[in-house]
Amino acid sequence: MSPNHSDHYIPFCSPPPSPLSHDNPPPQLTPPQQPPPVTPPTPSPSPPVASPPLPPPPVTPTSTSHHPRFLHLL
Repeated sequence: MSPNHSDHYIPFCSPPPSPLSHDNPPPQLTPPQQPPPVTPPTPSPSPPVASPPLPPPPVTPTSTSHHPRFLHLL
């Protein structure tokens, strides 16, 4: 129970140092914000890549039947 209390205290102590080190918090918050914008463009190219695999299924009648169902779910 003692360790839990200590863990809870750590986060509470983190906020106070933030305001004191205003120079440190801004740079740390900027990097994490840059990665998000790069993630959106990745999902865009993903859809086109999944389109090509669709044509191969026609070769196998069994796969085609299962593929349409999976596509609908997606």
